[in-house]
Amino acid sequence: MKKKISFKSAYLFPLMIIIMFLLLFVMLFQMRFSITQFVMEQAATDNEMITKEKSALFSSLLDNMSLEAKGILNYSEFAFINIDNEYDARESINDYFYNTNCVKFMYFMRDGRMYDQDARIYLTIDENLKNLITLEEISLSKPFYDTTSKTELIIMYVPNMEADSNVLGIAAYYRVSSIYTIGEFYVSDAGSYYIVDNEGNAVFEKDKGVTVKSLLESYSFPVQEMENILKFIQSKGNTDTVISSFDSAIVSISSVQNIVDWYTLSLLPSTVISDKTSYVIEQTMLISVIIMAVFIIFVIIFLAADNRALRKMERLQNIDPIAECSNQYKFEIDAGELIKSNKTTQYAIIYINIQNFKNIKQLLPLSEVNRMIKNLSEILKKGMVKNLETYGRTADGRMIALIMYKEIQDIEERFNDITEKLKALGPVSGYMMRINAGVYCIDRNARYQVSDMIDRASFAQNSLREDSIVNLEFYHQKSHDDLLRTIALEGFMEKALDNEEFVIYFQPKYDLINNRIYGAEALVRWIRPNEGIVPPSQFINLFERSGYISQLDKFVFTEVCKFQNKMLKQGSRIIPISVNVSRASAEKDGFIEYYVNTKNTYGIKDGFLELEFTESRALEDYDILSKRIKDLKKYGFVCSIDDFGAGYSSFKALQALDFDIIKLDAAFLKTDNTNPKKNANLLSGVITLAKALDMKVIAEGVETRQELMLLRELKCDAIQGYVYAKPMPIADYIIFVEKALRNKTENDNFVG
Repeated sequence: MKKKISFKSAYLFPLMIIIMFLLLFVMLFQMRFSITQFVMEQAATDNEMITKEKSALFSSLLDNMSLEAKGILNYSEFAFINIDNEYDARESINDYFYNTNCVKFMYFMRDGRMYDQDARIYLTIDENLKNLITLEEISLSKPFYDTTSKTELIIMYVPNMEADSNVLGIAAYYRVSSIYTIGEFYVSDAGSYYIVDNEGNAVFEKDKGVTVKSLLESYSFPVQEMENILKFIQSKGNTDTVISSFDSAIVSISSVQNIVDWYTLSLLPSTVISDKTSYVIEQTMLISVIIMAVFIIFVIIFLAADNRALRKMERLQNIDPIAECSNQYKFEIDAGELIKSNKTTQYAIIYINIQNFKNIKQLLPLSEVNRMIKNLSEILKKGMVKNLETYGRTADGRMIALIMYKEIQDIEERFNDITEKLKALGPVSGYMMRINAGVYCIDRNARYQVSDMIDRASFAQNSLREDSIVNLEFYHQKSHDDLLRTIALEGFMEKALDNEEFVIYFQPKYDLINNRIYGAEALVRWIRPNEGIVPPSQFINLFERSGYISQLDKFVFTEVCKFQNKMLKQGSRIIPISVNVSRASAEKDGFIEYYVNTKNTYGIKDGFLELEFTESRALEDYDILSKRIKDLKKYGFVCSIDDFGAGYSSFKALQALDFDIIKLDAAFLKTDNTNPKKNANLLSGVITLAKALDMKVIAEGVETRQELMLLRELKCDAIQGYVYAKPMPIADYIIFVEKALRNKTENDNFVG
């Protein structure tokens, strides 16, 4: 009986399995259409997701390329603005090339010259680039095969939006292979991925000749569905997925949202769908596990590849290749997080500069220069407190660090320790590296971004001179505020003349020999709307650096001529007026012609206009200035050397230049009061020398009666200063002169 039961059981179990499989087969056969539809919809969803991810990845690659190209443009523009010698500027641009990921780049000057990163000039450029440089926005070429590098390249072009810059734009060349390798744009029976343009043509050379239409025809898409897909591309749609009604092939399209009207296209053949459907039916529930496993493996593979690409991109984006540390972008992120997470810790930003770095790069091989940078980087790295401090390298080659401190002395000791460790390493190729640094002690109440903190540390470092014995400077807000005010004035000065913000003041001079008014000096005052008078000390040097001083000189001279002409027409008695002449004005072509023509236009008689040349200018070039002074005197101008004794005195200048007058700087009067006899002897000697050379002597900055009496005793010809009269507006000056000319008794009392 038991054997019989066993016999039946032996057949019953397989039979039940067969019946179950038959039932499952029947059930799956009945469900096959639903399963097929489900598989198709799921495959379409997956395909669309992959397409979007590839599109986003491709867009990110273009973003990084455009950011780097902009960085090249900014650096090129920075080089031409801040480096006086054009050769040095190009050398600096060549050095910057090694910080980039492009194969090469070219920069275009507004005067039509074209150079690559090695400063080689180009007379012609290929068609791929020629089409781009006519555009006024960031542009990308189609990939093309470059015979020189024997690889497929793509060009990113960035035009310069600053019209007054010498640099017109930058074109950076990149290898296409890295793009489609990272993005995995491949073709296979299991799925094909392409980049196509807005006309439906494949972009990469490896897919040359492939079009959206030819792909859809090869998968037997109906005509209407092909037309709908092509219309979608032409209408610049975002994302679309279509399942072929003929053989269930799937196509997904997603636009690249960056710079170009390109699309990522993904094709999934119908064989993939049918295989998946059959597999589900034949393997039943096991297929779910297998599909899940395959899906998980696929996701892992995709994520691993994506993660590798992202890690590579992150390193390219965040790591300085020379110092092998964070670049400024990564440093700002890390430093910001440390400052935020350690709220009670006192931090400082230290901005370290290798002194004479520009000259070092010219003297030493590039490998040795890089070794210097790596040495400094290693010292900083070893000194960092893990998880509490960080460091990096800026785009312009300086090292920056976020360090903790309790007292200011801690920062000084930390910097001195870095300096000593550099000395211990010894010279590189015979050159001992020296550093200086600026420090910004972080004020949390200011709520600055890390980039602003770096700027302040940089400001402190830039205040150090290369030859200074001081090698560490701390940031002070007042100095920065003064700089910002100077920058603001530089922006206002262009329209200041048009807005009539400059006015003329006159300061009378007194003749000590004849006890009467001698003349006056024209002084310019800048009156800003709603701000009041800007002191000359704040804008004269600024105007001299910018070259705008020559326009201001012409304005003052013309206004003085107009004033003298007006007084003549009114029948008023006029006295000589002196105006200042800057170095920039005296060196310009047409200087003599302008001053002579203006004088003649307003009918000013000879001897009533005096030109004061600053002493520093007089000592620059004797030959040029000597000729110009002779010409000016020939046309009736009186010429004087201004600020004599302010620090550049040279008796050779008195010998070489035929001045009529010496104006003694106020420094002659503000000397050591403990030895008045020495002061008097010095003044007496200068006055005697000037008179021996047949020059008149005027002392400016005279403020006390004692100074006046001393100058009168030493036979000084005239004085100018507050003791006699302050600078005054034109209306007050006219009244002052009329009274001085009318009342001789008051003049006698003034010197009595």
